[in-house]
Amino acid sequence: MLRHRTVISGGLGYSALATFYFAGPGAGSAAEATEVVARVRACFLAAASVIHFNCTQAYDLFVDELDPTTGEVTGSFGGLSAAPTTGTGSADPLPNQIAMVGQFQTGHFIAGRQVQGRTYLGALNESDSTGVPSPTATAALTTALGHLSTLITTPVAHVVWHRPHIVGGVNQADGAAVEVTTYSTAATYGTQRGRRV
Repeated sequence: MLRHRTVISGGLGYSALATFYFAGPGAGSAAEATEVVARVRACFLAAASVIHFNCTQAYDLFVDELDPTTGEVTGSFGGLSAAPTTGTGSADPLPNQIAMVGQFQTGHFIAGRQVQGRTYLGALNESDSTGVPSPTATAALTTALGHLSTLITTPVAHVVWHRPHIVGGVNQADGAAVEVTTYSTAATYGTQRGRRV
């Protein structure tokens, strides 16, 4: 399983770290790393209209390889560098803790519960809000998230990492990388207490 991180920063004191997971058909490679970085960049580029213009996304060209059953880092691969992107929204910004919530569904169940994931998108514009995200903004984010699973060159799957259950340093149940099948955006805002999105 591959892990990519994007550093997000803004001139208004906003900062965050966006993490996405992918899985290739075999061992990790530089080609897969390049694909992952390109897909994450395409996602943020497609969401630029709902992101304030003072907010920049910088894409780590290195992708970590993890064993999904344990979470142990087993390698790292460098892809081709990707130019930073910025938001294009020009209205006044919403407070930094307000975020749109992107949702990942898998249709796969472990221990009777569907494996689901989410991501938070902050540094938003007042013009896209009526107390809740506008339909235009939610549609834009849902469409943007689809880029995470859209093939560019090298096959990889966007996945949710169902983490292992570890108690007292002992792995009680293995983790798993589960492919995302559907994307959506919550109709209400989330409150972003941390900055790992």
